[in-house]
Amino acid sequence: MHVWPHAAPWKHSWDGVRNMECSMDHLLIWVARNLDEKKKEEGGKIYVLASKAKIYMVLEYVNGGELFDRIVSVGKFSELRGRRFFQQLIDGVSHCHDRGVFHQDLKLENLLIDKKGNLKISDFGLSALPQHFRDDGLLHTTCGTPNYVAPEILSNRGYDGAPADVWSCGVILYVILTGLLPFNDRNLVVLYQKILKGDVNIPKWLSPGAQNMIRRILDPNLATRITMEQIKEV
Repeated sequence: MHVWPHAAPWKHSWDGVRNMECSMDHLLIWVARNLDEKKKEEGGKIYVLASKAKIYMVLEYVNGGELFDRIVSVGKFSELRGRRFFQQLIDGVSHCHDRGVFHQDLKLENLLIDKKGNLKISDFGLSALPQHFRDDGLLHTTCGTPNYVAPEILSNRGYDGAPADVWSCGVILYVILTGLLPFNDRNLVVLYQKILKGDVNIPKWLSPGAQNMIRRILDPNLATRITMEQIKEV
């Protein structure tokens, strides 16, 4: 990857150079093109250039670091600040879902902060697109980061990408408000059992609203888990 500090017409850019043979190239280009409308609304663009052997993706340069590093530095955020980041996360993920893109690896390390303190979602390498759904209308790829993965992914019976992303957003909300992971264990078997049961300890010192939101998102029952649309209405 390269940083071009003087590349016109953008002030700062990042470009990933990838081999044409890699299927991930086509995934990332599809994602970039389908999410480009949001970038235009924000005054930015995504450039995709290609030669016979390489694909060049020129993206916005985000120099504020990862949200993960912010949490490591400060421990946790106030509910006021955490709510702002969470709202931006929900807006971004909802925009992706509206265009048929399901991230599948939402975590603190994949959330970047720009110079204005706004949240940016990154690393769409594991994203699911409409063509990835099988005839039953579900995804069947087991992927994601263990502490953030939704219980239905662990069941190996197929899952809907939208509520799975919502679950990961709930894990992120928990971490930014408490500084801790809601589900954690060195033993993966024990960790997955906790996730499947929704075995989470929500601190009583959080506001009732925050407790309720976390509880409704980290609900292992898909029938009662809060949806993206319902979160936006709260």
